[in-house]
Amino acid sequence: MQVRRDKRKVIHVIPVFAPGGAERLVLNLLESKDSSSFEMLAVSLYPPSGTIFEELILQQKMPVIFLDKKPGLDLRMIPSLYFLFKSLQPDVVHTHIRSITYAFLAAKMARVPVLVHTIHNIALQESDALGHLFRRLAFRMGVIPVSVSWKVHESVKNTYGIESTVIYNGIPCARYVGHMRELADDELILINIARFVPQKNHECLILAFAKAYQQYPHMRLLLVGDGPLRKHISDLVTNMGLVDVVHFLGIRDDVPELLMQSDALVLSSEWEGFPMVILEAFAAGKPVIATNVGGVAEIVENGMNGILIPPGDIDALAKAICDLASDTNMRRNMGQNGQVKARREFDISVTARQYENLYLTALEKGRHRNGHCVISG
Repeated sequence: MQVRRDKRKVIHVIPVFAPGGAERLVLNLLESKDSSSFEMLAVSLYPPSGTIFEELILQQKMPVIFLDKKPGLDLRMIPSLYFLFKSLQPDVVHTHIRSITYAFLAAKMARVPVLVHTIHNIALQESDALGHLFRRLAFRMGVIPVSVSWKVHESVKNTYGIESTVIYNGIPCARYVGHMRELADDELILINIARFVPQKNHECLILAFAKAYQQYPHMRLLLVGDGPLRKHISDLVTNMGLVDVVHFLGIRDDVPELLMQSDALVLSSEWEGFPMVILEAFAAGKPVIATNVGGVAEIVENGMNGILIPPGDIDALAKAICDLASDTNMRRNMGQNGQVKARREFDISVTARQYENLYLTALEKGRHRNGHCVISG
């Protein structure tokens, strides 16, 4: 009989710690684990490249291991992860985004008892055709799929023909409490926090803002993030004569403070899984205007804590902006409702306990299936 460890060891694997929802979730789970029952660490396939998240990891001495993946397909990652898993002997390997391609094979060879993969986006958008085939194989071979929303769950069922466990993303709500900006009738500060990629459709946002600005010239728009389309959007802002009211802030590490000093969050995405930035806005007491895509409607209740609009609808987005600009009380009430919802349903403590229960249940099932008396270390 082998001796059981008092704590279960979980290794999260992610491609890179770039600013994004999946990356934030991993760091939040590391910080919010039940330390009496779990050891947790994370593995980044890519080496540090100077991102804000990586600087935070180094400053706080978080348990993260960086590998040396090269761009593109790098089969060296399979033996690298295999030897890492054999050395650390985790009870659970939990993959995110594209890391499943390498970590699944390595974990299987290392006989890791439980493998979990979180699908962070609509299944068809998460990977290419080859990636879908690989995920289908992984799920058939026992990898436990977790969806971040019921819409993602539905897409997983349609794409792979399987059921998945739904666990909503969570955030540390207490981090978004501080000095709030006073609501004012003579100025409205909108904020958008998103990568400059086609999915986020910044062009629709700029065109809608331009229309609303004609009626409410006291508005300002803050754009937080970076990406390949930033120059295109910057040129659009210049051509439309909005350079004095649309501000590009780049990647920031003070998102809670920026949200608290803004009046509303605006998202114009073409598709989403379960955008954590909406949770962050709610935690900061801010209303949200967002496109009704993916799991957004599972967070935003139209007319209660935000306004939902069809994707790509410039006129509807402009009207929603004008509605918020014209009604201070509506902004206040929606922000308060969102804050209550975030604290009640989406705090990271809730998410962390749900994942930990999933790990323990899967380990217990494996123990009975294999006829072992204990989970070995």
